[in-house]
Amino acid sequence: MPRELKGGPSTSAPARISIGDLATVIGRLIGRPLEPEVETCRIRPPASEVERLCADAGRAAEMLGWRAEVDVERGLEATIAWIGDNLDRYHQTAMSSEPDHRRIPLSVPCLEGNERAYLAECIETNWVSSAGPFVGRFETADAETWQVDPAIVVRYLTEGCEQRGGAVHDRSTGRRVAAVLPAHILGHPVDMDPILAAARRHGVPVVEDAAEALGATYKGRAVGTLGDIGCFSFNGNKLVTSGGGGMVVTGEAAIADRVRHLTTQAKSDPVEHVHDAVGYNYRLTNVQAAVGCAQMDRLADLVEARRRIAGHYRAVFADVAGISFMPEASWARSTFWLSTVRVEAETAGIDRHGLAAVLDAAGIETRPLWQPLHHSPAHAGARALGGIVSDRLNHEALSLPSSASLTEADQGRVIDAVLTAVQ
Repeated sequence: MPRELKGGPSTSAPARISIGDLATVIGRLIGRPLEPEVETCRIRPPASEVERLCADAGRAAEMLGWRAEVDVERGLEATIAWIGDNLDRYHQTAMSSEPDHRRIPLSVPCLEGNERAYLAECIETNWVSSAGPFVGRFETADAETWQVDPAIVVRYLTEGCEQRGGAVHDRSTGRRVAAVLPAHILGHPVDMDPILAAARRHGVPVVEDAAEALGATYKGRAVGTLGDIGCFSFNGNKLVTSGGGGMVVTGEAAIADRVRHLTTQAKSDPVEHVHDAVGYNYRLTNVQAAVGCAQMDRLADLVEARRRIAGHYRAVFADVAGISFMPEASWARSTFWLSTVRVEAETAGIDRHGLAAVLDAAGIETRPLWQPLHHSPAHAGARALGGIVSDRLNHEALSLPSSASLTEADQGRVIDAVLTAVQ
């Protein structure tokens, strides 16, 4: 594939990407910034007509009168070799360090599969941009569950909405209800059947926020495939990562075509660069997709690792007063993306703020549950229903280290620190 000498990622040219950008992406994958040594190279002149017209490195070098000292292939090879060496040193350091001096992260990627081999294939085949074979392959709260309460959703659609002008509108605000968007939080599914039935009766689409629940199942069905559209995240702290980005899935060809159109800049004429809508540049590069494919190869193992970690937390905290582990409904198979506990201050003798501070001082990362939307300044004035359970969870829930690579020794450190704080 033709390449430019240097530059940032762009999907308007087939392979416009810099080593710095790749280092940033892969740095996210290993959970810390990369600082590779680089050779001094000549900075090219400001953008010019020559640069705009030339995507081929050879032509550009001929017209500009100079050539970069490091080409994309050699730079990528050096970057991957450096990452491999540093990953080895990172794990060796972690293994040999004194336990009390190492910080235990909340959730980091587990890169122990084909990531390196797939990245090397990208280099060997020259597919490093948003086109390439890996891109195509990668595309193939209620109190008991801590999720959205389906009864509230059903009651809202049935009693709080009305049909008007061929669409569903909120009776009190007059606003159109565009979709129902259940979020499967912490890797556990929402009770979807009542929501799906009510939404279909009223003709409202269902868009699943499955960003945290890849690999979870609801009554044997994969989360994210239950509604009209499902959305997944491949952020660096998720169960499966490509360093960033995400995925939209749907069973409707028309929706898939529309999503593909909008995420590739909404070009109706790619030659003349005519855009028929407000589009976005949301494509993954082939390099990112290669990492994602290698991660997906191991999805079942990654899910089992998180479930094993959750099971150990659950067993240990089962008889600890004031500490209750996140639930799993009988109809669900959670991935336990983040193992989370409720801290009841009156019984535990410490609230979740205090416990988080104690664990932080011990070098252990934690995270509270998100601020409920009805308290969000960004959503001020929006109508809210319910909220009692989500408020309580926001005040009491704390997520503990849950990486698939979490060792028994490190999980033991977390458990000991929690037990010491509450007893």
